[in-house]
Amino acid sequence: MKLVTRFGHRIAGLALMLAFCLVVGSDANGTEKAQLRQAVKHFADREDDAAESMLLRLSEAGNSDAEVFLGFLYSDPLSPLWEPDKALLRFRQAAEAGNSEGMFQLAESHFWHTYRIFTRDGIQPPSGVTEEESSALLRQAVAEHHMGARLRLAIQCVIVGWACTDSERERSYSLPAGTRGTPRMAASVFAALRALREDDQERFSGNLGIGINSSDPLTLALIANSLLRDVERPGDCPERSSPYATFQAISEANGVEKIAPKWSERRLSDCYDPESVVRIKAEAATWLTSKVAGGAHAAWCFENEPENPAECIVTSLWDDVFSCTRVTMPMLFYLRAGKYLDRTSRYKHCREALIR
Repeated sequence: MKLVTRFGHRIAGLALMLAFCLVVGSDANGTEKAQLRQAVKHFADREDDAAESMLLRLSEAGNSDAEVFLGFLYSDPLSPLWEPDKALLRFRQAAEAGNSEGMFQLAESHFWHTYRIFTRDGIQPPSGVTEEESSALLRQAVAEHHMGARLRLAIQCVIVGWACTDSERERSYSLPAGTRGTPRMAASVFAALRALREDDQERFSGNLGIGINSSDPLTLALIANSLLRDVERPGDCPERSSPYATFQAISEANGVEKIAPKWSERRLSDCYDPESVVRIKAEAATWLTSKVAGGAHAAWCFENEPENPAECIVTSLWDDVFSCTRVTMPMLFYLRAGKYLDRTSRYKHCREALIR
């Protein structure tokens, strides 16, 4: 009887110890989440020293999301803490810890030198992450179901011309619209491309309209130009009366050479006289203004540049999503802070810098 009682006491003691460990572990986990939320809030409010201090403590404790946000902090050229090499180290450490956002952002650093906010003073050289490493990291992140990586790989496979497998190119055309972490407009442009390839003009127009009205800045530089036609027939001048002339004008304003150098060789000025080019650009601005007035990203231009919102939109769309939101930073920010990035001081500061 004593043996049973002694055994029962040991079981009870072990149960209490386990319960205590679970409670302590739960409290520690809750505390870590609260600390990360507070650190991210400092980041959003541009309280960079406070953000760095908290994020460093969390990263030392093994929090890979803290590593990612340190990468965001050190890679912001508007921050006094800007130090690209440190950013790369943090993204790499997050990636090595299995963090798919770290994998994606390290891969994306290969394209940093194409971001206007990094090059406005000619201060951002290539990151040192090669095309081969970027490609491998993107594929690794895609395997982890990272939608930003899938989007970038789709752009590189279909538009830029990276060496991709047939299955990767086919998956690019079926990028799911509205998936968490994927700009809806980006998904819509590939859906439009798929419809164009299948010669389904009605579905093409529908997807194009969805993308434009979503007003995500990422791919106006893709859809608002003749790339949609050039995928099939590169090198032709757009007909003056076709929407492709309008698309080409917006494309040039967004810097099409950033994503598709082989299509940037032909300009409107190669196809039309100067007076016609001026008219096409004016029509493009009017068309764009009518399409994106309600969009979240475009709304900033209408609120802050009411005299000429179209010019503001046209000249900052591509840079907005890459420089200010890093494609998928808004989703991670929302998940960790419960707030929208485009309502923060950091985002607004970046937007103002882009259109100056």
